[in-house]
Amino acid sequence: MAGKRNMIATPSAGKLTVKTILAILIGMFVGLLGMTVLYGISEDFVDYGDDTAAMINNCNRYYYEKDYGSLRDSLTTWSLYSEEYDKYWEICDAYAQYVQCIEYAEMDGMEDELKLAQAELGLMAQQCRFAENQNRLDQFAQEVLSLE
Repeated sequence: MAGKRNMIATPSAGKLTVKTILAILIGMFVGLLGMTVLYGISEDFVDYGDDTAAMINNCNRYYYEKDYGSLRDSLTTWSLYSEEYDKYWEICDAYAQYVQCIEYAEMDGMEDELKLAQAELGLMAQQCRFAENQNRLDQFAQEVLSLE
């Protein structure tokens, strides 16, 4: 044992440089991925409080995706009942009436309720307050008239 020395292998400068660069790149990737996840979570769960512009932006996202169920959920969850949100409430109410018409059409013995719901949706389309909603309300009314 007297003749053996403990030799610690030292990596070459090239290998050390490649490993260091690789570690930095992986670290940057993980950091960017973490920031992206945090941003995505904050968009959906941050309490905006009285930030009307942020709430309208949130409502617009559902409005333009035509996801009226989620739009109604947001309006209700955040208690958005002021005048700024009337456009969104109008389309949500019309959509709820549209869905009700479809449900009545699927049920037996609900012809009278269907006719009342169709008339209500037609009235909503005639009395539309917001030009942005008019085409969609007309489309809802047209579609339910063909239901029987």
